[in-house]
Amino acid sequence: MKKAPQNIKFVTSFHENRPVTLADRSFWSKRLTGEEEQILQVASMEDLSPTVTDVITGQISAVRHILQGRVRDGQPITDEWVAKHVGKSNAEFLLSYFRTGQGLAPGDDLNLPSWGEIQIDDRTFTGRAVSYAEALRAAQRTDEHNATRLDGELARLQEAAQLQEGESIDDMLDRLRKEAMESLSRTQDAQRLGADNLAEALNTRIADEGPPVTGQWLMSVMQLQDITNLAHYLRAGEVPEEEDAHGEEDAPNAEGA
Repeated sequence: MKKAPQNIKFVTSFHENRPVTLADRSFWSKRLTGEEEQILQVASMEDLSPTVTDVITGQISAVRHILQGRVRDGQPITDEWVAKHVGKSNAEFLLSYFRTGQGLAPGDDLNLPSWGEIQIDDRTFTGRAVSYAEALRAAQRTDEHNATRLDGELARLQEAAQLQEGESIDDMLDRLRKEAMESLSRTQDAQRLGADNLAEALNTRIADEGPPVTGQWLMSVMQLQDITNLAHYLRAGEVPEEEDAHGEEDAPNAEGA
């Protein structure tokens, strides 16, 4: 039997004297405590919130608490400051670093990353990651749209598919087709809103001398799935994997950087 060590020391500060930089502030890099892990557990439950706005707001609050416990000058860290300088991409990284102490080379910082250039048609944009502030603005517009237009979409279609008393099959089908067309119109409105949100983000990332772009322009030069993938890329730095029913290895309109 292997002999147990006589002395075991548990610490959360094994690398706390190492300063790390995020934007214009400096922080100690001590490990996450049990109390902080519980705060993150509560924040993760915000993913079940009815609106995207609530999800992002919960994430901002949790990151603010984590950073406040490490700021070197002791001055307050506000939700507004976190929203400006932190997003999904570097929040996940900094929490992983504070949890393990690994992944950050000497001299590196915790700032929002940039993943190179993005080419769309004849335009060029920087690949700077989206901040929580940008994501929150888009989420607020999306939540407002969903609350007024898309709430209960499936329920409406299911109700339309029910044969009402005294109604003929043809009448029910006509009513169902009408509801389906209205549902499609609402879905397309949401797709256009997604393109508008992406255009707003891209307009702060223009790398050429061209004019601002619009959601309508994006819809004219990109596929719907490409718009969704690019929005995800700016948040997380990766494109979601898609199942290819035909077995091709590469998407037909995607070019690797």
